[in-house]
Amino acid sequence: MSEKEKMLSGLVYSATDPELLNELNEVKEVVHRYNSLSPSDTDARFRILKSLLGHTADDDFIINQPFYCDYGKQIRIGRRF
Repeated sequence: MSEKEKMLSGLVYSATDPELLNELNEVKEVVHRYNSLSPSDTDARFRILKSLLGHTADDDFIINQPFYCDYGKQIRIGRRF
């Protein structure tokens, strides 16, 4: 079982696993781009969040900057969040 599979299963895992560190750093880059955008650039902000989050129930949501997360894909948001 990989360290990522352990993490997703809620088991003890090594956070220094190269696969997890690589994914974490990729998400940090995306989050940095999101937080660097102008608050008025709603289209770009929306596109980044849609690519980052695991599930959005609809397209009627706002997440204010700054926003921080580790992996993003485990985040699910409901309607009109």
